[in-house]
Amino acid sequence: MSECRHLDLIDKLADLAKITLSDEEKLNLCRDIVRIAEYLRAVGEAARDLNVDPLYYVWDKWGFLRDYNRDRFIIISNLPTKVKDGYVIVPWRGGKIEEG
Repeated sequence: MSECRHLDLIDKLADLAKITLSDEEKLNLCRDIVRIAEYLRAVGEAARDLNVDPLYYVWDKWGFLRDYNRDRFIIISNLPTKVKDGYVIVPWRGGKIEEG
């Protein structure tokens, strides 16, 4: 499992889901994460080439995000104020936060 750099993330997700994963399942999940990140990165590059504004941003580490729109960020600490009926309200999808 030493080749998986996403092991901490996988362990946190498994803890949140209250499931136990075997080493083989963790390795398969790690491979899936890498494949999905590569796919999303390719889609993001194609969107940039076509001048399309994506609904997501993919990055490998924290740092400066190129061409980001701060209004589209959902900050985890503010998440409870952006949840209604179990769904996250996302501003770029037309969701509006109702003052209670």
